[in-house]
Amino acid sequence: MREEHTQYPQKVNVWAGIVGNHIVGPFFRDGNLNGDKYLELLQKDVVPTLANLHPDPANPQVPANTIWFQQDGAPPHYQINVRQYLNQIFPNRWIGRRGSMEWPARSPDL
Repeated sequence: MREEHTQYPQKVNVWAGIVGNHIVGPFFRDGNLNGDKYLELLQKDVVPTLANLHPDPANPQVPANTIWFQQDGAPPHYQINVRQYLNQIFPNRWIGRRGSMEWPARSPDL
């Protein structure tokens, strides 16, 4: 058997969250995470799952307006289309870099 090495290590990103007594996810993405991949993760996995757990009575496709979303200041989280999407889904209810509530620098909360 021959051992193989690659120049670049394999990468996987894992997203998971907690809402009340529920664990949301985990959701996996291969490779480097950029803003477009993160937006797709939010649109296809995270937000629909949150909407299933706690739907907004007026629009069951989005999470209830009692849910706040928190993320750190990683570059994919800061991309303009990600922030626009979070503003649409969680108006004045998301914590992060340039969010409704700024993410505190060097905070260990996540």
